Amino acid sequence: MTVTGWAVATSTLAVQGTVALRLIVNRKPTTEITAEPTSPSTGYTSVATPQVGIAVANPYADRPLSAVAKVFDSGGSLVGQSAVSIPAVGHCSFNLSGLIPNLPANFTGSVRITPQTPGQMLLA
Repeated sequence: MTVTGWAVATSTLAVQGTVALRLIVNRKPTTEITAEPTSPSTGYTSVATPQVGIAVANPYADRPLSAVAKVFDSGGSLVGQSAVSIPAVGHCSFNLSGLIPNLPANFTGSVRITPQTPGQMLLA
């Protein structure tokens, strides 16, 4: 069973958090990955394969966020792109193979996600 969710925490003091994701098989953790704290930015870039998983969050409470994910091969050429829509104070998550149609199974390159409106921020 895959479980996804969203959490909002507030504090009067400076707080940073780390998320830990665990795969549990037969009630025993078998794999764990963590994501370090990050601040909103005007874009996100990462190395990419078809299996890379990405979560994108919208820090704005008053509006949805439209972004575009562009995938580049190892030579820097654009391979494909897709729109990403995130509700106000919401998130979406995906594997690159589900976002970019016809991405070769042996693909290696990079992904860049940016808001469609200049100056807006996102978290990824």
